Amino acid sequence: NACCRGGKRGGKAARGRMEKLTQDMLLRGIRPNTVTFNTMLKGAAQAEDVGWAESVFEAMPSEGVRGDHITYSTLVNACAVSGDIAKAMGYLEEMIEVGIEPTESTLTSLIRGCEWAGDVASARRAYEYQTDIMSTSVMISMADCLTACGHASQALDLLGVNVGALSGGSGGDGPALRGRLDGRQLNSALKALRSARDVSSSLK
Repeated sequence: NACCRGGKRGGKAARGRMEKLTQDMLLRGIRPNTVTFNTMLKGAAQAEDVGWAESVFEAMPSEGVRGDHITYSTLVNACAVSGDIAKAMGYLEEMIEVGIEPTESTLTSLIRGCEWAGDVASARRAYEYQTDIMSTSVMISMADCLTACGHASQALDLLGVNVGALSGGSGGDGPALRGRLDGRQLNSALKALRSARDVSSSLK
């Protein structure tokens, strides 16, 4: 786990250290398990090295190791951070196919990646993969993605904000919204409102 440190800049060195440690384990007759592979995946994700992450994942079956929710969540995050949304969506769908429910962190990291890539369609697909219990964090990530991609009015609808009911007085929108939204929702809603009004002003 200590070898994961260093982020993107230290990725190559971290990979070398991890691979050497893995070889040492094998020489000593210690077989890698799910934790071992997930730790290597973590290093690959922090290094933003999708190729490394995929090679680690592909090596798991040969050791008789199955991926768990951490495995798939880390793969999704690695792909999303690197901007490969198609691969991130593929691993999300594979995760569901093998019977592992995506966690809140899986979906939020993927939707954030979609925001950076400007891919609203994939963000919507990811959002629909929530279970029956709707996550506030996932909803806020989706709203922020919509706002960043030019769909502020849809973000406000998602957050349940009725723009017509806001006074727009000298106190601004914050006081009107504060009683109905928690801190994170409020920040997301205010961003969407500013974006929507900027667009409206530019069209006048």
